[in-house]
Amino acid sequence: MLTVDAGQRGSSTRARVGFWWFALTAAAIAVFAPLPYLTESLRGLSEDEGGIAANYVDRSTAIQAALYVHVIFGGLALLLSPAQFVARLRAAVPRVHRVCGRVVFVSIGLAGVAGAVLSTTNLAGPINVGAWSVAHA
Repeated sequence: MLTVDAGQRGSSTRARVGFWWFALTAAAIAVFAPLPYLTESLRGLSEDEGGIAANYVDRSTAIQAALYVHVIFGGLALLLSPAQFVARLRAAVPRVHRVCGRVVFVSIGLAGVAGAVLSTTNLAGPINVGAWSVAHA
C-alpha cells in the first residue's frame, strides 16, 4: 500500500505529488460539493439552480434523507481518507489512525447505500441505472 510521509527521505516526488493531488481534490470536493445542500433548502436550490436539487425537491422524505446521508457521509469520507495514507500520523498516533479508518469505513458504507437508494431516482437515465444493475447483479 502506498503511504506518504512528506518529510521522509527517499520518498519519490511522484508519490508526494500524487498524494497531495488526492488530498487537495478530495478536500475540495468534500467541502464545495455538499456546501450548498447544507446551507440552503432543496426548494431554494431548485429555484436558483435547478439541476440535482430540482430532481429531489418533490421526492419522498426517505429519498431526501438518502440524499443528505450521501452528501454528508460521502463528504466526510473524502475529507478523512487522505489521513489514512500519512505514515507519520500512523506511527505517531496509531489510535487516531484506527479511529479515523473506522469512521471512513462506516462513512463509505453509509454514503454507498444512500447512493444506491438514490440511483433509483437519478437524472443520469437508463444507462446509469442499467450499469448499476449489471454491476450488482
